[in-house]
Amino acid sequence: MNARIVGILMLINCCFHLYQTGKRPFNMSRYSFNAMIQLSRQLPLDAELEVLLHYRVPHSKKVAKLINIRFKACNTFTALPLVPLLKNIIDKIAAHGNFPLTCPVRGNVMYNASNLIITDAILPSYMPIVQFNFTLNILNKGKAICHYLVQGSTTAKT
Repeated sequence: MNARIVGILMLINCCFHLYQTGKRPFNMSRYSFNAMIQLSRQLPLDAELEVLLHYRVPHSKKVAKLINIRFKACNTFTALPLVPLLKNIIDKIAAHGNFPLTCPVRGNVMYNASNLIITDAILPSYMPIVQFNFTLNILNKGKAICHYLVQGSTTAKT
């Protein structure tokens, strides 16, 4: 994971762990996700989010663009719950943390989600092995106030 902090972003921390329940052995298809975000000041009400997702199949030189969208940050809080898959994810995040679900997104508040369980229901078993880049840019009046990049890959199910 690689993050470049620009202006408004004070802290961001995300981690995945194999999930274990009680004395049962680790289940390779279940992960626990934890995230923390803190902004140095309130997110502007007219801020835009830009989401980019690119992937590359191993042994290929071609990079494919899967997602390239830009939208008003505050509009997402009303639009995303209308998408069934995203509504399920948003409900889980709300149950496991204090991420804001409405504007304003305040500064100097530690937003977090802890022990959010991610299963292979989100990434089905037929998901191909790919390398990916996920980029989140937060823009205010067209100027980047936050840039966050995650690079990784999916792995074969064991």
